[in-house]
Amino acid sequence: MATIRQKPRLLLWIAMIIIIIAVLTTILLTNLTLRTIEENLPNKLISELFDLDLILQDLSEVVATVKIARMRPTADNLTLTREKVESVYQRIAEIRESYVFDNLINASTFHAVVAPAIADLKIWLTEGVSGYGPQSEEVSGIALDRITRAFEKARALNRDSQTTAQRMLDDQRRRLGQFLFNVNLLFILTTLLTFCMVYMLVRQGVLERREVAAQIDRNRFETSLRESEARFREVVTNISEVIWLFDVGKQNVVYVSPAYEKIWGRSIEKLYSRYAEWSESIHPEDREQAQRTFEQDLARGKASVREYRIVRPSGTVRWIADRSFPIVNAAGKIIRITGIAEDVTERKAAEESLRASQEKTARSRKMESLGLLAGGVAHDLNNILSGIVSYPELILLDLPENSPLKKPIETIYASGQRAAAIVQDLLTIARGVAITREPLNLNDLVREYLNSPEYENLHQFHTTVSVDTALDHELLNISGSRVHLKKVLMNLVSNAVEAIQGHGNVRVSTRNRYLDQPLQGYDDIKIGEYAVLSISDDGSGIAPDDLSRIFEPFYTRKVMGRSGTGLGLAVVWNVLQDHEGYINVTCDDNHTLFDLYFPITRKSIADAAAPKPLEALQGKGETVLVVDDMATQGEIACRMLTKLGYQADAVSSGETAIAHVQEHPVDLVLLDMIMAPGLSGRETYAQILKINPQQKAIIVSGFAETADVTETQRMGAGQYLRKPLTLERLGIAVKDELSKKTAETADRPPRIQ
Repeated sequence: MATIRQKPRLLLWIAMIIIIIAVLTTILLTNLTLRTIEENLPNKLISELFDLDLILQDLSEVVATVKIARMRPTADNLTLTREKVESVYQRIAEIRESYVFDNLINASTFHAVVAPAIADLKIWLTEGVSGYGPQSEEVSGIALDRITRAFEKARALNRDSQTTAQRMLDDQRRRLGQFLFNVNLLFILTTLLTFCMVYMLVRQGVLERREVAAQIDRNRFETSLRESEARFREVVTNISEVIWLFDVGKQNVVYVSPAYEKIWGRSIEKLYSRYAEWSESIHPEDREQAQRTFEQDLARGKASVREYRIVRPSGTVRWIADRSFPIVNAAGKIIRITGIAEDVTERKAAEESLRASQEKTARSRKMESLGLLAGGVAHDLNNILSGIVSYPELILLDLPENSPLKKPIETIYASGQRAAAIVQDLLTIARGVAITREPLNLNDLVREYLNSPEYENLHQFHTTVSVDTALDHELLNISGSRVHLKKVLMNLVSNAVEAIQGHGNVRVSTRNRYLDQPLQGYDDIKIGEYAVLSISDDGSGIAPDDLSRIFEPFYTRKVMGRSGTGLGLAVVWNVLQDHEGYINVTCDDNHTLFDLYFPITRKSIADAAAPKPLEALQGKGETVLVVDDMATQGEIACRMLTKLGYQADAVSSGETAIAHVQEHPVDLVLLDMIMAPGLSGRETYAQILKINPQQKAIIVSGFAETADVTETQRMGAGQYLRKPLTLERLGIAVKDELSKKTAETADRPPRIQ
């Protein structure tokens, strides 16, 4: 209100200042003008009267020359008289055009008297008059009489003009003085009036301030509220957040800012007329919680912050961060609630992206740490399992068919093989294991597994679960590891079957698909053709809390040691990574689907090689040096090589191996890569090559393939064998390496068994 009242007062002050300046300027200019007139009027008047006096003097000279010419009528006197007449004639002509005060000094009358007389004299003195010549006494007399009478009249007129001019000048000065007095009096009155107006304005301002103060005292709350609402509307009209005001008593929305229509996509008028419009716009999953939080905060009289989703009429969902604050009256009672609602959808998306990225990084680090752990454990277990796997195989070859020890040893051998398979899973998790890829068709792998003893054993324990297939007969080939992919298929089918309680169905399907959009959990993918392996079940599904962790090693909801090891899905994940593929999991309460995407290859599938009999793997007495820092491993390898028909010796360090090769050249070195302390396998082979540049070697290790393995193969070593060894794999590798020509280059591609 004070602001509104100050505006007219300000305008009045401005108008008054303008009027004062205009009056002062007018008075000043009037004074200056009158003073100028007062100073210049007498000067001009006196100047013109002086000009008339000069003409009178010239006339008196003309009268004198005419008298002289009459008394002595000579040619010189006549000429002088003519010159005087001509001079007066010219002066009268010049002055006549510049009179200002014509009426005041009777200039026209003066001219009417003098000019004709001079003009007559000019003619008479030149041409004569009435037949008398210019030099005759008669002409002189006539001219003298004419000019004398004109001179007397002109002098009388000049005296009257001076008297009249002086009288009028005095009167003019008196009137100018009176006018100046009136002007100055007006200035004084204007100044007094201005001071009066200033006093009245000041007085009015004091009275208004008292009135406003009294009004504020009487209506402090109402005035404060109105001013607050006015400022509130000015602030919120153009901001992106929604400002709202809720009346507790009336239970309705009394104000909502224009941003509501932009964010909610709904009409403000509908919200004003129907408060339920707000609660109905909240996502059904968030509605009850948001309403309850609002009511609880209202009851406590505290500010609240809540986040919920809304559903726009178009069906799009937006996240809202809503902060509310109670407004109380003088008695402390909540009468209104105001709040700020902000669209935080982009922030939520960014937070979700950041959270996913952090989880992905943490998962990656965790997987890396577990991989390192698994790799280390696998290395040690492989060395331990060598005795459990290799010795039973050797013993079984020497036992007769009817030996009572045969079945127990076969059980030991089978258990060792299963343990070796688990260790192989650990190596797969370590993500450093070398895999041999070949063109494969997922349909063939599915058929092989469904006809395998592993599947038959699974089916015997879950007879109420059926497994059917939907295989695409046009499925494209992929490039992969048969062993690892069969392990993936077995793990996923086993999990799907075990997830079903009672009767249910598992479906295994394949299809071709072209990917050009990222999958869930992947920031980007390689665009191209993929062969998709899908395993679905109608079991109880996977809990949301478990879904983000199912690919972690040793994470399982099964009973450890009875129905799972906790490595199955970790193996699946790592095999997909090794095959440069992708995995997508979708589930609900009654359905779970795993989609595995493998890049396709245009290569054809080669015919499978038949297993070689032991007789075909026998050597011819070639010498083999086994280099392993563990004596038991060297002994096992030597026994197996001896069984295969080779002469084998074992040493426990790289330094010993180098000395042995110097004294006793060998046909082949069976080289362990990790030996401590002392030289590693790569360093040992490098020293042996200095002794025998053509030395053949096979790499053996219980750990994953490393850079040392690759470098050693580049130097000339042959295949890479993983522990524990079997007679077949060892026999094939040794025979293949010995059969190679000595001149073969060291840059041959590596092979893994």
